Amino acid sequence: MFTPPPSPLLVPGIVVATDNTHEEKGQQMYLTVPSIPSNARDDDYDNDSISMQAVRAAAAVMADNHQRKQQTARRTRWAILLVPAVLVLVAVTTRQALTFDVFEELDKHSEVWLGGTSLRHGQSHHKRVPQTLSLSSDLVVPSSTIFVSSVSALDSAQSGSQTASQTPSSTAVPIAQQTIPPAPNASDPPTLPIPFPVAFDAIGAGSNVTTLSCQNFFLNMTQTEPFLSCRPLSLLEQYSEAFLQSQTNLTALNTILWGTCNTTLSESTCVSNMDWFASALSSHCSTELAQNNEMATGTLLALKAYPLVRSAGCLADPMSDVYCYALAVQSSPADFALYSLPLGLGIPNTTTPSCSSCASDILAVYADALKVGNRSADGLKDTYEPAAQSAESTCGNGYAQVGVVTSAAMRGLRGDIGRDGWMVMVLGVAIGMLLLP
Repeated sequence: MFTPPPSPLLVPGIVVATDNTHEEKGQQMYLTVPSIPSNARDDDYDNDSISMQAVRAAAAVMADNHQRKQQTARRTRWAILLVPAVLVLVAVTTRQALTFDVFEELDKHSEVWLGGTSLRHGQSHHKRVPQTLSLSSDLVVPSSTIFVSSVSALDSAQSGSQTASQTPSSTAVPIAQQTIPPAPNASDPPTLPIPFPVAFDAIGAGSNVTTLSCQNFFLNMTQTEPFLSCRPLSLLEQYSEAFLQSQTNLTALNTILWGTCNTTLSESTCVSNMDWFASALSSHCSTELAQNNEMATGTLLALKAYPLVRSAGCLADPMSDVYCYALAVQSSPADFALYSLPLGLGIPNTTTPSCSSCASDILAVYADALKVGNRSADGLKDTYEPAAQSAESTCGNGYAQVGVVTSAAMRGLRGDIGRDGWMVMVLGVAIGMLLLP
């Protein structure tokens, strides 16, 4: 009698057992095949051969299903690991979209880095001791309502002393031949001009915006004492015709600079006021900002840059004790261009760095602001690095700090993720590990 040989095509991991084989528990899969009786006829063997082929086909299907399950398990593991990371990225993006919160804690205390700025070469800010005020103007604007003050109510805020006189805004003497007076000190404050230069004195506040809400915002802001009392240099630089005219008379410019550095309100109060106005502008002029309106975007950037421009504008040269700003106006276009960096305006390609101590200290103020990550340095993100690299290349290693913008961006990303973000990521990884087979 002919006995068929065992099939050589059994699938690995699949055990084919007969009825007489005891099935054992384990990792292997078993297919039970009826045993062939010894007295079976030879003509039944063909049918048995067909049955074995069916068994092998079934085993192949089961192996394929097992492989698919393994692939699905691997995809599930990756999903468990990647989903928490995606959630963290979404949280970071959401947080970036909410950066215009009114009176953020960091901005309210931005005077910390301003007061701690390292002034090399013996430089100092020329500021008098702030006076304690009982006026309502010493308070941050408390609500969304902007109160309009009369011009007469602003006279005390515009004056540096009890008596005020009109300071000449121009002179026939060429600027190169003028003598820059030393920066005034607290013991002998100058008499400030009345009216003090204001922003939008030539074009009119709200004249270049389209929506009524934005027009009303500009009209109200430029008439309120919390704004005018702070004499924002960042806005005077761009939008004041009177301030531009004062640059032809270095004595008048010297007095105006002193007025921007020694405001009736304290510096911290002015920083909070400008921050409030920036947040209000973002709300009332949202249409103009979306349309990239120059007046709206430029004013917003200038409001945010107020503490930074004030700090840079109050620097004095240690050798001559005159304002660096006045020196730049008289004889250094390269240094003068540095004051526009926080406003998003880069230095011209044809500008050659002066390598002066004033320029080095201005760049140091900007670098410190970028390191802190305060939003007053938003305008520097695209303008600081080219200026610093140009100065470093021309004036030598160590003259300016380079690579600050990239480092600040990395620190900002880590800060945005924060402790909660890292906890979510770690928890997700831990859950993924627990679910592994």
